[in-house]
Amino acid sequence: MRAILITGGTGVLGSEICRQLLKDKEPTTIYALIRAKDSNELRNRVAKLLRYAKPQNIHTAHNSLIGVRGDIRFQNLGLSKANLNLIIKNCTHILHAAGEINLGQSLSDARGIAVCGATNAVCLAKQASNFNLKSLHVVSTVGVAGDLTGAISEHPLTAPRNFRNSYEAAKAEAEEYIFGSAVSLLPIVVHRPSMIVGRSVDGAINQFHIFYSLLELYSGILTRGLVPDVSPFELDIVPVDCVAKQIAISLQATLKSGTVLHQCAGRFRRLSFLQLALFVRSELHIRGVALPPIRFEKAEQFQRCFDEVYRNISNRNLAFLPHLLRYGTTDQYFENDQTNALLTKLGCTPMPPPLTYLPAVLDYYLSDKMTRFTEPVNEIFAKMDQVV
Repeated sequence: MRAILITGGTGVLGSEICRQLLKDKEPTTIYALIRAKDSNELRNRVAKLLRYAKPQNIHTAHNSLIGVRGDIRFQNLGLSKANLNLIIKNCTHILHAAGEINLGQSLSDARGIAVCGATNAVCLAKQASNFNLKSLHVVSTVGVAGDLTGAISEHPLTAPRNFRNSYEAAKAEAEEYIFGSAVSLLPIVVHRPSMIVGRSVDGAINQFHIFYSLLELYSGILTRGLVPDVSPFELDIVPVDCVAKQIAISLQATLKSGTVLHQCAGRFRRLSFLQLALFVRSELHIRGVALPPIRFEKAEQFQRCFDEVYRNISNRNLAFLPHLLRYGTTDQYFENDQTNALLTKLGCTPMPPPLTYLPAVLDYYLSDKMTRFTEPVNEIFAKMDQVV
């Protein structure tokens, strides 16, 4: 019987991985590491996770998923002595999926999550390797490529590069630690997902992240039709259920330590920002939403306009924009041939083309956030025409 410790089990990806594992035919006990102030909060968060996972038999699921209090920032992941002993002696796999996508946080804070979390997960895995542990899987990000151009390979990255935010930089440092010292001591697999969106079937996701801000931006409704042209950069997006399935299936395989898997769309299934704009505007038009004419402006010019207006405005809907504009000069794509070949042998299909699942993703978002489009904040960019 498998026993899997998963960190970040209540997050966007972690909750979907739990959902996949709970459906698995192989008997599995999931220990979900959850940050909670007390046992009552722990129970509530486990119950919420199970509601999202929607197992066929809720009682069986309760027996298969056990919440344990902890924190990746602390030694032994902050586990109690009893739970630490339980995990070390029983776990066959550890999946470190915890993280915080906060592009604006300080590098010190980002390291506290990414680097400390990876270090503490490795230290725990070393102890568990004396018993039944078969492998440690670590979720990283394709963002560790920073501003490298061209093809990004499914291997450890050693080329000098700059990073566009603290999240990328800290994740890269975490990988450097793993490949520099830990990978020779433990069987470790590193997963690099690209930008995650809702499930491919129904668009469901437990939190809305940056992609959904992009949907709003490229509808033109937030900025009176003015949107940044960040070509040649293109979006590599992936449905959360497909990423989770690939990771869950990889747990079944015996992989060489140091294997890197790219959960991404790949070179020929990326989405241009023009395609994104045309898609979201067409879908909103069908729903009767009035939209301003769209105007693409080069990133540098848009930045100047944005600075003129935004410097005295605090608006969370637009806070990601400076980070997006930093991608405008990067022409890169992520290879996934090695990942697809390996996972195909395990019965897993490659990532689907974006336009096959984006309608479901947008439907799910609009079912919760339609007022973002029917009550736009155009007044924020009321002066934009004067600046351009």
